[in-house]
Amino acid sequence: MGKVRRSFTGGSVATTTSSSIASTGTTSFTITAYTGWPYGANPFFVVVEPGTANEEKLLVTRSTASDSALTVYSAPSVAANRGLDGTVAAAHASGSAIYPVFTALDADEANELASVLTSKGDLLGHGASTFARVAVGSNNHVLVADSAQSSGVKWAAVGTDNISDGAVTTAKIADANVTAGKLASNAVTTAKIADANVTTAKIADANVTTAKIGDSQITTAKIGDGQVTAAKLAAGAAPPADAVFTIPGTLSVGARNARFYVEGSRTISNVVVSVGTAPTGASIIFDVNKNGTTIFSTQGNRPTITATNFYDGSSTPNVTSLSAGDYLTVDVDQVGSSAIGADAVVRIVFG
Repeated sequence: MGKVRRSFTGGSVATTTSSSIASTGTTSFTITAYTGWPYGANPFFVVVEPGTANEEKLLVTRSTASDSALTVYSAPSVAANRGLDGTVAAAHASGSAIYPVFTALDADEANELASVLTSKGDLLGHGASTFARVAVGSNNHVLVADSAQSSGVKWAAVGTDNISDGAVTTAKIADANVTAGKLASNAVTTAKIADANVTTAKIADANVTTAKIGDSQITTAKIGDGQVTAAKLAAGAAPPADAVFTIPGTLSVGARNARFYVEGSRTISNVVVSVGTAPTGASIIFDVNKNGTTIFSTQGNRPTITATNFYDGSSTPNVTSLSAGDYLTVDVDQVGSSAIGADAVVRIVFG
């Protein structure tokens, strides 16, 4: 068992027992006087019938300053605390001489403590029953618990398993001290990195590649308004602008001279038309041409704004594929009857 702290006081009076003590089985007894005697949770040694063949030393406690009862210390057992320091348990009659005493065991434990530490950096540990010297470890090692050691501790390098998630922050690590060679492949996980500890200044430009960014990790909220420029977009990365034809004023039947030239391969998804003044009596019908030829196989498929309406967005062309150098034009095939439509916009939407 471990060491037990014991109480000591000066000027304890010698006195006598006021009850008998059996050689076995007695757990407490009383004394006549107790001026200056120790009391409290810590035990102390007493000697009964000193200097006689019946001399016995016991480890006892006394609860309060005015308590005349002594209790034999029970750890590890009452029997283990009778007949100590070279004496044997014996029976003692009431009226036997008794007083607190300093024992060889007290001195031996103090000597043991004083003699354990021998070298620079030594630490004091404790084994099952004795003090143990823990010699200083290697430079940059730390003290860790190890039940296999006699003292219960040892000096060792710190492994990743011994570092709690919140113990290491960027403020505690110099930039030059972290290299790829010092990190195990599984040592750093996202759970061990606080959100605020990763900043753009700590990430080299070459270390961020598309392969390292999950598909769902970049959202519009994470991209500043000024961060996306034309120079940063690969060809085809942004959808092309739609082709838009505006026809101001009252509409008339016929071809329009404006042309929209295509800079690269494009696919037409649909054609959207609108007017500022709705027709009455008849529909407005538009046509879109690729290189002078309609992209709609029949007139019934062409963009049509019916009477009293302002908009049509349902026209899907039959010819949808465009190449660089192709051009688009717009015709007005019908304009209404009772009231002519006006201020038209024809938008050719690229997919």
